[in-house]
Amino acid sequence: MSPCFTCTNSVLPGTQCLSCITGYYLTTSATCALCTSNCKTCDTTASTCYSCITGYSYSPHSCTLICDSNCAGCSGTATYCTSCANGYYLSLLSHTCIACTSPCLTCSGPSTYCNTCISTYTLGSVAGTCSPNCGTNCIACTTPGTVNTCTQCNSSSYLINTGISAAPNWHCNLCSLPC
Repeated sequence: MSPCFTCTNSVLPGTQCLSCITGYYLTTSATCALCTSNCKTCDTTASTCYSCITGYSYSPHSCTLICDSNCAGCSGTATYCTSCANGYYLSLLSHTCIACTSPCLTCSGPSTYCNTCISTYTLGSVAGTCSPNCGTNCIACTTPGTVNTCTQCNSSSYLINTGISAAPNWHCNLCSLPC
C-alpha cells in the first residue's frame, strides 16, 4: 500500500504524491516519507511533529515522552526514570522512583536518608536525618513544628510550664548558671 493519500495519477509511471496518509509527510520530491516514531503527524521533515502518538506530549514541533508521575525525567519508556519528582529518589538498579520516608522532603537512597526535611523538621546533627523543629533549645517535643509542646531541653536549658493545666505552655528557658 502506498503512503500517498492523493496523487497526480496512480496508473502512470512517475506518479507524484499530493498528500500523504497519517504518519507520513510530503517531501520536496513529491513522495511520502515516514514521520519519526513518536509523531502521529508531521510536516516538512520526519521530526517536525504536529501531533503525537499516545504516551507523548506535544510541544512546538516535537513530541516528548510522558513519564510516570513520580519521574521528573525518563528515557525510552515512561517507567525508565532518569530523575525523580520531589519526595522520591532514583533507584539506579531499577531506574524507578522510590518514595522518601517521612519526615524527609527529599532523599537519596535509601528512602530514609534525608537531604531536606518537611517544614516541621530540620536536618539533624547526624547526616541524613531529620530532627523535630521544636523551638529554641528544645530537642524533643510532642508536636513538631508547634511551639509550647517541648518535652526535653538541651543541656544548657531547663523545661518550664508557664501555662495553666488546661492549656500547658512547655518550653525551654536558658540557664543563667550551669544547669
